[in-house]
Amino acid sequence: MKGFVLDTTVSYTLNSSVVRQARGQSTMRVNYVHGLAEEFFDAKYTSSWQGDLGVHGCVGVGINSITTMSGMPGRQVAMNTAVVAQHSGEASTQAIGAGYVAALEVGNSSFTMTVYNAPSGSNGPGHVGLSYTGRF
Repeated sequence: MKGFVLDTTVSYTLNSSVVRQARGQSTMRVNYVHGLAEEFFDAKYTSSWQGDLGVHGCVGVGINSITTMSGMPGRQVAMNTAVVAQHSGEASTQAIGAGYVAALEVGNSSFTMTVYNAPSGSNGPGHVGLSYTGRF
């Protein structure tokens, strides 16, 4: 099964150095039930943002966590005011039973990042979303 959770908010700001769910909302999350421990689950979160020169940002996915990133996080440093895209992901077998994957983000408490969800144009190169693939 494949799926995609899309955030349709045009933009929002982030200036926190604490890992949180994307946009501070619980809507960028997928719940699932695994029947066999050898089945895989793959999740990726894509985000586009803009900030001042040197602002660090990071996105990731949390497997059964909204505070800890699993797998490879996407980390980016803003180059002046350029819009940058980040990708992160995790692919692994999961325990039998119910679980969830959440889109996570962390910024910098000293600077404000603007996250854009526009499909094209000056406000961003692509949609912000959580995609997943798995056998359930």
